[in-house]
Amino acid sequence: MQTFSKMRRNSTYQVFIKYFLLFFGLVIYCYLGDVYVILPPLFGILFLLFTFFVREQKLTQVFLLLLYLFFIEFDKGLIFGSLFLSFCLLYILVYYPLLFLFQNILFLRICSVLIAYLFCLCLFLLIGVFPNGMTLGVWGLFLWYIFLESLLVWLYEFKI
Repeated sequence: MQTFSKMRRNSTYQVFIKYFLLFFGLVIYCYLGDVYVILPPLFGILFLLFTFFVREQKLTQVFLLLLYLFFIEFDKGLIFGSLFLSFCLLYILVYYPLLFLFQNILFLRICSVLIAYLFCLCLFLLIGVFPNGMTLGVWGLFLWYIFLESLLVWLYEFKI
């Protein structure tokens, strides 16, 4: 009996279960986003996670984020790899120079959310995901998404 009380729990399984539950929750959220249009697709938050994982060199998390982006592309009918390629281009061409330009991290993160959504919206318009008459409504919806995710980033920074 004393042997069992001295056993250590394997933290690898706990981390795997945590990431699996997070991925499962994001998949459910993605499906709910198809039903309720008011839910944002979390492009800005995913881009911020991407930048954090790349800077911290957490390749496992980058790979899991890549899988989720592929799932979003498959679910929305986008070109395979377009979101990941856009995140890489945004990181190299926009986020990395802004990192040296701005000292205020909150402003940088809110700008990153804005830039990620604008870039994804332009990508969607170029690919032709939206019908021609729907562009004005889509701009308004994406502005609402930018506002919601910027508010989430602001609340996260101030731990409200």
